Amino acid sequence: MPGRAKGAISQCFRDLRRRQDGPRVAPAAPVTVTSITARLPRVEDRLLLHRQMIENLPSALLLCDVVTLTIVEHNAAASAFFEEILAAPRPLRSLVGREAREFFPDFEGTLEPLLKRAIDTEKTCCADEMRLASAGGGDRYVAVIVQPMAVDESVMYLMLSLQEVTQKVAARERQQSLQRMESVGALAGGLAHDVNNMLFAIGGHAYLLRARPDMTPEALEELDRIDAAIVRARALTGKLLTFARGGSPERGPVQINEIVTDTVRILSGSLGEDVTVDLSLDPDVPPLFADGGGLQQILMNFCVNARDAMEGKGRLRIRTAREGGSILLEVVDSGPGIPDAIRGRIFEPFFTTKRERGTGLGLSVVYGLVKNYGGTVTAGNAPGCGARFTVRLPAIAR
Repeated sequence: MPGRAKGAISQCFRDLRRRQDGPRVAPAAPVTVTSITARLPRVEDRLLLHRQMIENLPSALLLCDVVTLTIVEHNAAASAFFEEILAAPRPLRSLVGREAREFFPDFEGTLEPLLKRAIDTEKTCCADEMRLASAGGGDRYVAVIVQPMAVDESVMYLMLSLQEVTQKVAARERQQSLQRMESVGALAGGLAHDVNNMLFAIGGHAYLLRARPDMTPEALEELDRIDAAIVRARALTGKLLTFARGGSPERGPVQINEIVTDTVRILSGSLGEDVTVDLSLDPDVPPLFADGGGLQQILMNFCVNARDAMEGKGRLRIRTAREGGSILLEVVDSGPGIPDAIRGRIFEPFFTTKRERGTGLGLSVVYGLVKNYGGTVTAGNAPGCGARFTVRLPAIAR
């Protein structure tokens, strides 16, 4: 150990012994107000630090005049946030002088009541999830805090703090949707079993009646109608069971490109001459572990729904690709798209927009199949196009 360091340590122990002995402790250097304030930043520097601290906050901050609700100050995060919300063609470097209502599309129904409550009560008011319609499409959600600021014993300004919570809201809605679908799946499975038992009893009685020698031709025709109705009902319960269980237990390696090609060939007649199908199939996609019939059913449901949405005339694009360890199947049509009001319910059993023709089980079956394959399915709208359904399934590792 160097001599200087060793001497410093020895001195430290001597000082400690003096403190323990009491009387020999040397008096500490006096602490004065001057010695403390000398280490503090100057007033000008403190103001600059405050300004930088506010500018670097991740939350958007707005300071509004209480009478006109005109923005008198803001930070950089506010400019960036509203630039994205409004899809501004050029950067919004300054919001000063503009009214707050310009940046909130539904101002009267969202922010204005919160501002009025803050002014009337002169207390901080909050909204955990305020919806903002984005010019780029879709909704955004923000947590808003409105705090009155008093100057000369009168409220003159309102400080607004906005923190985006869109991802939080989306995650909660996805979780609620999954829980709802799991509950409906369990209910659908039990319902299908009960209905199948009743159909079995009805079919048995119909068989016994058919075997009687005194049955007239008219009665036999009625029994034929009963048998046909039983077949249709069993097809519906089969779909319910597919939704609940997720398809056939017999699975193996499947090439999705072959499934797509075969399905399009099968549907070529039913889609109609006025529906153009564009295929973009990645030749390098690996196989996946599934049953070919289930995958074909998924694609058929997408294509038939697209045909109905386009009213038998338009363009249908089907694409496959590899994304990391997953296989992507995407179907996009040129129809009107999916309204936001029904997007969250589109995979629910018995939910349909085809009043007289639909059973509401097509997309719910798709959901059950994809989930059982260990994948995900999402529904949305493609920019400049119609509905877009995206399925991601795990690929078999090579």
